[in-house]
Amino acid sequence: MAKNGMEMILVGAVIGAVVMLIALMSLGVNPAMMTAAQSSTQYAPASATVNAFVDTSISGGTAITFGALDPGVNDSYATSATTVITNTGNSNTKVDIYIQGTNLTNASYTIEVGNLSVSQDNSTEWTSLVKATNWLNGTSANTGYYEDVAKLGTADFYFKINIPAAQEAADYTGTITIKSVKNGQTP
Repeated sequence: MAKNGMEMILVGAVIGAVVMLIALMSLGVNPAMMTAAQSSTQYAPASATVNAFVDTSISGGTAITFGALDPGVNDSYATSATTVITNTGNSNTKVDIYIQGTNLTNASYTIEVGNLSVSQDNSTEWTSLVKATNWLNGTSANTGYYEDVAKLGTADFYFKINIPAAQEAADYTGTITIKSVKNGQTP
């Protein structure tokens, strides 16, 4: 009887296992999933954003000088070398370049910034500088005076000045600011 009892227990266990397997399959469980996992793989998306880095340098006419001029002189070229802005190898983006200036002043007198003009190629196309807080830009909004200067590319600036006829004798100083920004951005 022990043998038959043992057989009965074994048959009961097998029948129970088959019933359990059928019940799990009816719930959508794959029998292959009931074995021990040998590996498991998950995937997670990865992303990174690299910020623009703008690095420009100035060479040539790093100080823009016009020398001694008489009142009423127009279109007098800067005596300093051409001012050159270089988008250095440290940059990782094209740049747009904007320019502005301040009035030339001394303690008592002023030469308005509009008397200073700039050209990209020393040709007949000259543009009057604009006062600080405004930027001299290209032909439309959000375009620099120079557009899309590539890495290691350069931008040349030539300067002239007009001295009003009644301008008082004095030494005048001001500032010309040249700003480089990531292509497509405003200064």
